[in-house]
This record gives sequence, structure tokens and C-alpha cells, in this order.
Amino acid sequence: MIEKFYTTIFTAKRMVYTANKSSLSSNGTFDGHLQQAAPELVASLADTYKLSHTIWCSRSEDVQSGDQLETGGNKYTVQSVQDNSTGNNDHYELHVLKA
Repeated sequence: MIEKFYTTIFTAKRMVYTANKSSLSSNGTFDGHLQQAAPELVASLADTYKLSHTIWCSRSEDVQSGDQLETGGNKYTVQSVQDNSTGNNDHYELHVLKA
């Protein structure tokens, strides 16, 4: 099963707006798998100047486009969330850019 690859702990943060102010608020942590994205994905995101990665995680995680993920001193911004709900390996595929 794909869960055996979820060996990296991510802290998720989401922009929260209160009155006229905004701030990043912690949205919890989750386990996932991080890998550098294929060149085709980077080209489709039209952002060849930043390092692009893919993160796999459980579909039960609360992750949205625009969220900031942190692990090991690195920060990533979620560009899109792809729902891969097929067969025994249901998971989210997060397309992220390293900040």
C-alpha cells in the first residue's frame, strides 16, 4: 500500500483573514511522501524558475490550494490538489512549489 511511503511529517498552514488583517494559522500536521516533480509537470505549471515537487498523502488530510507546508526547514506552497481515488491506493497528489 502507498501509506508505507508516508515517512515525512508536514506542518500545514493556511491564510486566515480577520477584519483587515491576515496571518498564517497552523492547520495541523500530516504524514506524506515528498519527491521532485517530473519535468512535464513543471512545464504544465508554467513555472520553470522554481523547484517543483509532488507530495502524496492520505485523502483524509485537510489540504487546499494556497496552503503552506513546512518540513525540515523547507517551505512549499500548494498549487493544486489532485484526488487519486482509485483502487487500494487512494491518496491526494499535491503539486507544490518550493518557497
